[in-house]
Amino acid sequence: GFGKWIESNEFDWNVEAPAEKQPNGKNSSNLVAHADKCSSSSGCRLALKNSVNLSEYKNATLTFLRYVDNDLDKGEYLRMQFYNGTWNTIVTWTNGQGDDDLWHSESFSLSKYLVSNFNLRFISRESSSSEDTEIDDVHITGTLN
Repeated sequence: GFGKWIESNEFDWNVEAPAEKQPNGKNSSNLVAHADKCSSSSGCRLALKNSVNLSEYKNATLTFLRYVDNDLDKGEYLRMQFYNGTWNTIVTWTNGQGDDDLWHSESFSLSKYLVSNFNLRFISRESSSSEDTEIDDVHITGTLN
């Protein structure tokens, strides 16, 4: 299960083996967060169940692995949003932009989000079960004040 995460909308996020390939350095038993056929207009959402208090940190970084199938069509995506009172779209990997059938290691500064109620979510939208997005190894690290 997702333990620290909560799904909303279509509940099409699943914990399973990657559909096409494992991230570099992972063995065949590695499981990832996988979404496919999330066709609602607002996508399938996977957010942290509990917000994170980053207000006592002088810096923080979010790292994770992500995979976006190159079969995504226009209007389909994997989107990441940060919350600091309102949801802010940080990046959208979509048709021709970041959907390349490869695992990528991502790193984002949370310096503008050092709040007591930080949250993050991944939103996936695709029309077919052969189109998928995947997330693995989500970590927040930081330095206390």
